[in-house]
Amino acid sequence: VPLGIAKPELLKSRIASLGYREVITYSFVDPDLQAALDHDQVPMVLANPMSSEQSVMRTNLFPGLINVMRFNLARQRENIRIFELGACFLPGDSQFERQMLGGLITGGPFPENWNNVSRELDFYDLKGDLERLLEWNGKEVKYEKTHFPILHPGQAAKVILGGEELGYFGRLHPNIEKSLDLTQT
Repeated sequence: VPLGIAKPELLKSRIASLGYREVITYSFVDPDLQAALDHDQVPMVLANPMSSEQSVMRTNLFPGLINVMRFNLARQRENIRIFELGACFLPGDSQFERQMLGGLITGGPFPENWNNVSRELDFYDLKGDLERLLEWNGKEVKYEKTHFPILHPGQAAKVILGGEELGYFGRLHPNIEKSLDLTQT
């Protein structure tokens, strides 16, 4: 989600109140992961990268969020709600550096126990979180079915706030889940 936000701390506070944890990831990412998650953009290649896994500038926040999810899943932390508000770099764009908001959920809505029925988070859980986040704005929120290359064809939507396109949300495309060896997203 591209943002032109005057008070990012207020936004972060509102997202955290929905149960999300803020993460901060590197702006330098793996070129293969970046290509898998944004094949439409050609990222800026660094002249002297720290490593080959950090040799391009991110064009969206997904590479960092997915790496955080992988790290947590490898440690049996399955109920994950994370977000990042950070700079992304779009070569050829008149506004080269943009602040964007990204989030990721996986696992269940509650820790599993005898009193809670186990189920996986889904598209509608994420949509509900977005509705609660945007309701404070006072502008009309609409959702339109959309095709976004990295999102599941039947579980992706465009968010329109006050008549202006805000961004996209949905489940990762099954081909991307498979290629990145993600079993829960």
